[in-house]
Amino acid sequence: MQPQHSKIVTPKKQSYRQIILDFIHDHYEVSPKEIIIGTGISQQTIHNNLKKLIEQGLITKKGSSLDIVYLLSESKKSGETDDFDFDVFLRSVDEIVIEFENLDTTKVQESILYKQVNQFIDTSYLYISPDGHIWQGVQGFIQWANRINPNITFKEGVKMMFEYLSTIKKFHQYFGYNGLINATTKFQASFPTNNYLDEVYYCDFYSIERFGKTKLGNLMLYGKQSQNKQLIQIACAMVRPLIMDFIRENKIDAVAFVPPTIDRQVQFMNELANNLNLDIAVIKLKKLVNQVAVQQKTIKTAPDRIVNAENIVVEMTATKYHNVLIIDDAVGSGSTFAVVAKKLRLKKVAVGKIFAIAIVGSANGVVDNSKKFDVVNEV
Repeated sequence: MQPQHSKIVTPKKQSYRQIILDFIHDHYEVSPKEIIIGTGISQQTIHNNLKKLIEQGLITKKGSSLDIVYLLSESKKSGETDDFDFDVFLRSVDEIVIEFENLDTTKVQESILYKQVNQFIDTSYLYISPDGHIWQGVQGFIQWANRINPNITFKEGVKMMFEYLSTIKKFHQYFGYNGLINATTKFQASFPTNNYLDEVYYCDFYSIERFGKTKLGNLMLYGKQSQNKQLIQIACAMVRPLIMDFIRENKIDAVAFVPPTIDRQVQFMNELANNLNLDIAVIKLKKLVNQVAVQQKTIKTAPDRIVNAENIVVEMTATKYHNVLIIDDAVGSGSTFAVVAKKLRLKKVAVGKIFAIAIVGSANGVVDNSKKFDVVNEV
C-alpha cells in the first residue's frame, strides 16, 4: 500500500495493549509482574500500555505502591465500549465486501466498517519479516502486502485485506464451541488401528492458503528456531485459556508434555508448563536418544515418524489416572500422539479417556477429507 496511507495503521503498541487487555480478561485480577511473565512483554511497555488502558477507561487498578492489581473496568465487562463481536463480524464478511465495493475510495478510510476491519486484523495478524522484525496487526499486513507487491495501491491493499478476511472466515468454521479445532476424525482416518486416543485438537492452524503462517504459527516457528523467549511466552499466553478451559471441562486428572529431542536453553514445552502452572499431576515422558538424536521435524514420512516416536518412554507411576491430556507443540503427522497414547494405555497409567492438544496443526488435518495430516517439517 502507498506510504501516504500509513497514518491509518494502528501503531504496534496498540497490539500490545490488546494482548494485555486479553490477559487481564482471562485472569481477572493481575499484578504487573504477572502480566510481564504471562505475556512476555517488557516491563516498560507493560507500564506504558497499562497507563493508556486506564486513561481509556478499559481497566482499573487496586492497591498502592508495589501492591497493585489490575482488572477490567465495569464498562468493559458490560460491553459498553466500542468493541465488536469478531464471530458476528466474520459471519457478515461477504456483505461487508459488497458494501465496500460500493463505497468511493476516498470514503473508505472514514467508514466505521473499515475501522473494524483494521481492528480485526490488528488482533489476528502478525508478520515476521526476512530481516527479523516483528510487525503486528495492520502494520504487519501492510509490510507483507508490500513485499508481495512493492507497487501495491491503497485500493489493491484493501482488496487484499478482504481476501484475507474471506480466507479467515473459511477456516473459522472449523473452530468448535471450545475455541479448539477438532481433528479427531482425521486422526482416526490416519491411524485406523489406534484405539488408544479418544480425541485430538489443536489451538490454531499452522498456516492457511495464500497468507501462509498464522499468528500462532509464526510465534511457534520463530520462537522455537530463534530461542526467543518473548515470542514463546506470547504464544503460551494466547493458548493458556483454551487449554485451562479444556482441562476443567473434561475433568483432566493428569497432563503429559511431549519432550523435545534436542536439549536447548529455552524449551517451548517447559515455558508452556510454567505458564499453565497446573495444580494436577504431570506424567513424565522421556525421549531416548540412540547414537544420533533425530528430530521429528527432519523426518518426511508418517511411518518413519512412528518409529521415531517409539523412543518416547512413559515413566511408570503408582497412581492411575482417569482422564489424561497429552500436549505437544504441533501435529506434524499425528504419529507422536498415537504412540504416546498407546504407551499411556498399555502401561495402565491412563485408565479413562486420553485426549491430545497441539498448539498448531495442519489444515489438511481437518479441511480436506481426502488427505491425511500434512507432515509439518518446520516446527
